Amino acid sequence: MFNTIKKIRQKRLLQQQLKYTRVRQMHNLQTAKRIAMIFDVGDEQSWKIINKFATELSKRGKEMVLLGRKLQKELDFVITNTSVILCNLEDVDFWGVPKNYPVGNFFNQHFDMLIDTIQEPDFFSQYVSLKTMADYKISRDKADNEKYFDLLIRMDDSTDDVKAFLKQVLYYLNLITFEKK
Repeated sequence: MFNTIKKIRQKRLLQQQLKYTRVRQMHNLQTAKRIAMIFDVGDEQSWKIINKFATELSKRGKEMVLLGRKLQKELDFVITNTSVILCNLEDVDFWGVPKNYPVGNFFNQHFDMLIDTIQEPDFFSQYVSLKTMADYKISRDKADNEKYFDLLIRMDDSTDDVKAFLKQVLYYLNLITFEKK
């Protein structure tokens, strides 16, 4: 019964966030200067992939801010700094809404682009994507994500991992071109 009430409340919270309008602006890798990423910290291998991707974009002059959800209590492989924010169960309220300072600070920043790498859409990723002030939002083409994101990338179930998804993100962002005025 509590889970049902929680799901109903979460759905209402998402509906409330959808009411706020934002200015959507398409970006590609040349026009985006500040990029945010949402990810799950599951295992060391996926962290290395996320970190390598963020490092490569940083080398291209992009300011990267990463918001990770810790799936384990203890993590000895994640290197945190001012651009990596980790969120765990203690950082969300009963309804699943992030409540602590670092995540709130993340919400108050403006980004040109948001990349959600979480494989299965859930309340956390959808709420964070709605609350994040980003011009252009990217995620996987999964159920309900069309309401929350601007670019959805369909992945084959057999190759749907973080590395393959990020490769597709780069591919599609490189395809986007703008006419010079």
